[in-house]
Amino acid sequence: MEWHSKGNVILVGSEDTTCWMFNADSGKCLQVFGGHGASVTVGKFNSSGNKIITGSEDESIKIFDPKTGECLFTFGSDSLSESAIHSIAAKPDDPIIFLAGTATGEAFMTSIKQKKVLAKLEAHEDSIESVTFCDGLPIFATASMDSTICLWDDSNLKLRHKLENQV
Repeated sequence: MEWHSKGNVILVGSEDTTCWMFNADSGKCLQVFGGHGASVTVGKFNSSGNKIITGSEDESIKIFDPKTGECLFTFGSDSLSESAIHSIAAKPDDPIIFLAGTATGEAFMTSIKQKKVLAKLEAHEDSIESVTFCDGLPIFATASMDSTICLWDDSNLKLRHKLENQV
């Protein structure tokens, strides 16, 4: 579930292979995004709010136009791993870059504009459940069920630190 940064619009993934966009004030459904072959596990607006990025148990990521509902591009298991997508984050200062985390512990930095994977990041042993970009520093993070958080350098996509839960 994700709120649009500039309005009362909410995006919600569904087990029925779709993602829904609602007006939170009226409750009206504004758009339904389809095309995945399994549950939609994550949905996000890009940083400018003019694209929707969805991830699914079917191992794909889809980019949609929120106004028309049209699927603009699909990243499938041929360009990603053969694993469900569990987390997505949009780069705050670049509306075409996003980061995705998978059930097998891989993360992918991806470009909407170039329609390609820029980097495959490997440092986790288990599912990546959360990914995020830092607003003030050139760093992003991936958090895994393996009890680790990896901090990555955004300029060279190299691992900076691996934080481990000691509990």
